[in-house]
Amino acid sequence: MYSFANVSKADTIDFWHIYYNNVEIKEGNEYSKFVLNLNLDKIKNTDSLSFRYYHDSPCFDCPTNLIVEDKHQQLIIKARGEGNFNPITFNLKCLIDYFNLRGETDFKVYYYREIENHKIYKISVFSIKLE
Repeated sequence: MYSFANVSKADTIDFWHIYYNNVEIKEGNEYSKFVLNLNLDKIKNTDSLSFRYYHDSPCFDCPTNLIVEDKHQQLIIKARGEGNFNPITFNLKCLIDYFNLRGETDFKVYYYREIENHKIYKISVFSIKLE
């Protein structure tokens, strides 16, 4: 089993931190894939997830994006930020509303940044499962 206590933060590996209501709950890097299990009964309308991504070639003012898609690649959430390792936050109520509307419980989360004259590609960072 992979231990997040040993996640490397070397300057050649991208890494990220995930926060639930501003409390760090997970760390990952480009080699870690995990599912964030969230209990539907415990999520409040004001709960949020924040994501901070460190890129080994940082940009300080470029737009950064976090998107959440369902299993059909339908865009559910798009949250924006700016620069390297600055938080990107979204409200979990959006996922609860989508669950109530469509019954979907599994979501993929992707990160990408926008840099002029560079191709945009999204990076799969983790999954969310509502239980």
